Amino acid sequence: MKYERKYAKYLVKNNIPFIKPITDGCFYKISGKLVNYENKYKVQKRAFLQYLPDFIEFKKDNIYITEVSGYDNPEYQLSMNRKLNHYENESKKSNKLYIGKKVDGKTI
Repeated sequence: MKYERKYAKYLVKNNIPFIKPITDGCFYKISGKLVNYENKYKVQKRAFLQYLPDFIEFKKDNIYITEVSGYDNPEYQLSMNRKLNHYENESKKSNKLYIGKKVDGKTI
């Protein structure tokens, strides 16, 4: 949590718009015109977030699904890798509108 607070301060200091989801529904309350993409069937979609990310950042032409990492134990790293793989799959589906991002909390 302390790494997340430090990263939130970084985002504010650098004027990067973001949300800090606190429930699964937060992401789905964002206006579709900001976060939807058109799939190959010409249907508007948005990323399916199987996990609750630490932050969702909005930058120019991309939406970053951000995880702030701070622990080295194997169980934690396995969980982090699962999340990042899921975000990478959503990135591919959205033609890179969504991008998974891992921030090393120790270097903030």
